[in-house]
Amino acid sequence: MLLMLAVLVGIQTAVASTSINSCTESALIHPFSSGESIAPGAIQTSPSYTVKRMRGFSFHNVTVFVRDYAGNPVRGAFVKAYSLDWGVTYPHQEEWGFHYEKWGISDDRGAYRFTLPAGFWVFIASGGWGYSILNPEKGLFLGTVAYIDSDASITLKPKRAIRLEVLSESGAHIPVHELYIFITKYIPAIPPALAGHSDTGIITLYTNLENEDLTILAIKRPSKTSDGYILVKNISTVSQAGIISPENTSKLTLTAYEPDGSLSSYWNVEFRLPDLYAGNWVYSFQLTGKDVFHITPMNIVLNPRYIPPTRWYYYFEGIALQLKENREYSYSFGGKISFHLWVIRQNTQLWFDLRDQFGNVLEFYSDPTGGRNITLRILEDGREVYRDNIGKYIPATLFCGIGKTFSDSATFDLYMDLGPLGGLGNISIRGLLYDANNLVKFKNVKSEHFTLKIPVEYFWNVSGQMREEPFIRSLETVYRSMGDFLGEELKGPHSVEVNFEWCGVGGTNFVGFGLGIARRCNAHFNYFFGVLSHELGHLYSFTPPLIWYVECPLFCEPLATYLGIEALAALYGPNIRLWYWGTHPGFFDYLQGDNTVSKIERMQFVFFYLHRVYGPEIHKQFIRLWTKDTLLKEKLKERGFNVNEAMIILYSHLAGENLAWLFQIAGYNISEERVGQGIALLALPATITVGRVSLRVGEIGSVNITIDYLWNGLSGYSITVRLSNPEIAEIVAVEFPSWATLKDSSTLPADSVWIKAVDLQERVNLGDSNVVLAILKIRGDNQGKTEINVIVNQMDDDKGNPINVTTISGEMEVIKVIPFPRCTNPPADLDGDGLYEDINGNGRKDFADVVIFFKYLKWVKDNQPAIEPFDFNKDGRIDFDDVVTLFKVI
Repeated sequence: MLLMLAVLVGIQTAVASTSINSCTESALIHPFSSGESIAPGAIQTSPSYTVKRMRGFSFHNVTVFVRDYAGNPVRGAFVKAYSLDWGVTYPHQEEWGFHYEKWGISDDRGAYRFTLPAGFWVFIASGGWGYSILNPEKGLFLGTVAYIDSDASITLKPKRAIRLEVLSESGAHIPVHELYIFITKYIPAIPPALAGHSDTGIITLYTNLENEDLTILAIKRPSKTSDGYILVKNISTVSQAGIISPENTSKLTLTAYEPDGSLSSYWNVEFRLPDLYAGNWVYSFQLTGKDVFHITPMNIVLNPRYIPPTRWYYYFEGIALQLKENREYSYSFGGKISFHLWVIRQNTQLWFDLRDQFGNVLEFYSDPTGGRNITLRILEDGREVYRDNIGKYIPATLFCGIGKTFSDSATFDLYMDLGPLGGLGNISIRGLLYDANNLVKFKNVKSEHFTLKIPVEYFWNVSGQMREEPFIRSLETVYRSMGDFLGEELKGPHSVEVNFEWCGVGGTNFVGFGLGIARRCNAHFNYFFGVLSHELGHLYSFTPPLIWYVECPLFCEPLATYLGIEALAALYGPNIRLWYWGTHPGFFDYLQGDNTVSKIERMQFVFFYLHRVYGPEIHKQFIRLWTKDTLLKEKLKERGFNVNEAMIILYSHLAGENLAWLFQIAGYNISEERVGQGIALLALPATITVGRVSLRVGEIGSVNITIDYLWNGLSGYSITVRLSNPEIAEIVAVEFPSWATLKDSSTLPADSVWIKAVDLQERVNLGDSNVVLAILKIRGDNQGKTEINVIVNQMDDDKGNPINVTTISGEMEVIKVIPFPRCTNPPADLDGDGLYEDINGNGRKDFADVVIFFKYLKWVKDNQPAIEPFDFNKDGRIDFDDVVTLFKVI
């Protein structure tokens, strides 16, 4: 199931020179390495997970005033706020939905007002179109970080100027049609800010940032007489000047054609730069026919578009390129168009495969009304069983699933109005629906962890790029990364299927993707990579041993998304985590009154909140308590707490606070009182139990000392063990478990012993159950019984807190038995249950024991000091039924 993902980034020392006014003194400015003092409590480096109880989620009005170097208001400046806590950006909404590249526009006063949740925020202002048009050869880029917990105003004004020169390969200045700026340390989480333009290739950048690294993106559009440029340069604001040149750049030639073979000026190409920004920011270049671009080596994605004057619109699948230094690349678009209808029989899945003569694949199109006419008619035995314009159901793709499988003899009529693209015009075809020429051929492929059923090679070819291997490689890479994060490796191989109708699905040992998604499941396409990682999160959740499975209705999708984010963050860094987190702003919109935000979206934020405040370990610890060491969960369910209540109580227990308020916001109907009752139940003391043992006189046996549950792990203990009747037995040795790095005990043999152990390597974890503390070796000296009592001197958890415990004493019985006639060794109790099944004393249970016992049954009554060890049916006497019972256990 498809959910976009999200993250948290390390908050680094910031950069700015700014004034801030607040309604209270608690609003806090965090300068970008400006040397200014930081108010108490300010976060200065990476977040340590010690921020507790951020439950207020108060919202505050923050007005940003943008000023130029002379102090005048800047009208039309671009303004954005970016949360260092949650990755959310403001503004982020338009009428049609989320758009994370949207910028606020300053008014005549140079002001833009935000309503933001409390927390740390990066505020960025750039020239935008308003400043740039009125101030050619000048650029503006301003920023600051502030902690917001009350209404505030922030003024951003330049303090210094940096002279930038943009050169061609010959060293001549070239026009800069648009100049964009990034704060380098936040790449790729914040979209580029438009700072200015220059017809001369010289631009003065005004900024307030001190000792901060910036990444400059300079763009020149191509023309019929000059090349295009996409140049990237890192500079420091300490510098007073910088030169941006195409040294060692890649050369990319793009050529566009009309159906008659002539060069076309109706094509443009969207450029995405995923190394700089993970979102959907694009720069679109209008092609003049044949154009050359000089590009700083990096990863790029090209989406060709054909937009003729007739208002038809055609959008082609992306071409992913990894540009290398001093290399040349060439791609062509257009010309004649070919069409093929491909069908997968199950549910009648269709792909309208339209390609230009250079192998570029049409992703979707629209007519001048914004719709498309793809009328499909299906007949069985000459009778119409299906008719619809399926074009209205697939606005952004040419894949479609009818949802029904028809008879083998079903026929079809298809009409498509394609407009002017490629000279095809109207398509009208008919034939056998499941004809062999239409049916997709599949193949089976094996990789390290997967067995894949996928379409054959043809379907993976986009613009001459074969996407099959990158897809499989991405699957394996994210799968391994997720396993490393979780510390788990599932037993494979897992099944993978690619078809036409899915976006993404995941389940037990299985993931599946639509072909349009699978062809773009790699790091070039962040959105689609998020789909892949999300579905692998489902696979980890639902696949045995079901370590990450939680049977909560609102848990499944957010958990898969969370796991997917962490896998990608491990591969590509914390800023990727923060960007994905930022694609889930719905929680804050809900708090501001948007009741359309789903419960699942709100639950998604709960995952992020718990990660942000307590670290990723809280989720790992919760899953451990839920699926592995389930004593606490079972304890809650036995007391009448339902599944959702148990989940919330366990998280509250791990957090050390009642989290009912948080889950209430996420849509759970639970009270703080109910959660408090569960927390109190879990606070009941743990129990230390000493084992029982039955020995012969002179025999040495083992007794385990265990604790049933360690809520918060174990750092160490000191206990004393005493025998209540020292005449019966003696403690001769102590053995320690492997987790005890440091251990010690008093002198032995003795009838009491103190024992100490410390877990230096933290091998005993939070939530571990039935943990062995020590193993006593005890020798039976005289017939009789004695209690084995334990006294806890000190026992601390991993947080340094005392562990509240109760104790249950053990019992030891020493029995004097003698060898049976014709036997050298006395009988033995092999399993410690007080019954001596090993009659002949040879160290094992066998049929000879039954024979000897049957033969000397009366001898037992007359000669053994005690009959209890041989009363196998436990009726208080020795009889033939004891022989039968012994026979049954051999």
